[in-house]
Amino acid sequence: MVSGPNPPAPNGNAELVTNLAPGNYAIVCFVPDDHGVPHFAKGMARPVVVAPRGAPPALPLGGASGMIPGDHATFTMNFTPGNYPLLCFLPGGKDGKEHALHGMVKQIHVS
Repeated sequence: MVSGPNPPAPNGNAELVTNLAPGNYAIVCFVPDDHGVPHFAKGMARPVVVAPRGAPPALPLGGASGMIPGDHATFTMNFTPGNYPLLCFLPGGKDGKEHALHGMVKQIHVS
């Protein structure tokens, strides 16, 4: 069993970063609600599969860097046919997290 972070203050965040061996895990919240019922009893539990380390599933290819509002940029690359993700790794102004963590992700298909 690996413990997680303590419950945050209302409207707060709590994060935990840990290295897990390959295997099957469950993320479960044992914090009770106002009536004493643990959150996992209300569905706050998720399975997690940690795969063995190996070659990364993708390699970074570069792209356009940040620009001021109203500007545009192009990025030219020769791709072999397949599916590719487009991800934005620039930090957001409100919370500093990468835009990809807020959904700025797009899959493209090259035929």
